[in-house]
Amino acid sequence: MGQGHNLGTIQIDGGKLEYGSYKILDNLVKLKTGAETNKDLSIFYYNVHWSPYNLVEKGTPYDENTTYYELNDHSLYQVYVYTTADAWTNALINEIIYTYDSNAEKSTITNLDLLDSFITQYNYAVDHSSINQFHGTVATYATMPIITGDLYVDNSDAAEAIINEAELTSKWKIYYPNLKISAARVQESYITKYVNLLSSGKEETIQILRSTSEHP
Repeated sequence: MGQGHNLGTIQIDGGKLEYGSYKILDNLVKLKTGAETNKDLSIFYYNVHWSPYNLVEKGTPYDENTTYYELNDHSLYQVYVYTTADAWTNALINEIIYTYDSNAEKSTITNLDLLDSFITQYNYAVDHSSINQFHGTVATYATMPIITGDLYVDNSDAAEAIINEAELTSKWKIYYPNLKISAARVQESYITKYVNLLSSGKEETIQILRSTSEHP
């Protein structure tokens, strides 16, 4: 027990720090957890890039010497198989094609414990009409930390918990609506996906329903 770090707000915009910004946040939370003073922390993380997968920009020509990966609807990456130029262009428009950076520190995040701790604390604060220690906008009521961008869970080790895909919608999407979560291992669900096909070829997702037992 002791004094927490004097920093009361942390805000990071963009993914240039990559996993470094996650380490900063994790260390701050550990420092302030259990502190007697300077306990609170407002968290504003915008467009983080906590993933070894990098989005390929629209208009990029296909390179047969590059291995590409496709992010599927189950939040898993799979090797992209090239078929036609039109299919490649459409995939780029829909932002599902990635390259892999083997030097990224993907083992930094092997679970969603940190995000879950924010959810637990937030729900407790809501139930008790109080303010959670780790929050977003400072107010007289509970608020969730703001975290947006991409997050990849490297739970490839069998010792790490597998991600329940249904909870991507029923849990994490609710509390982190603008954070795209993917993982090495996912317990896949049945999916019903509603999209609006734009004239550009882009599929605008309206809603995704997931169920572990039957088609939603």
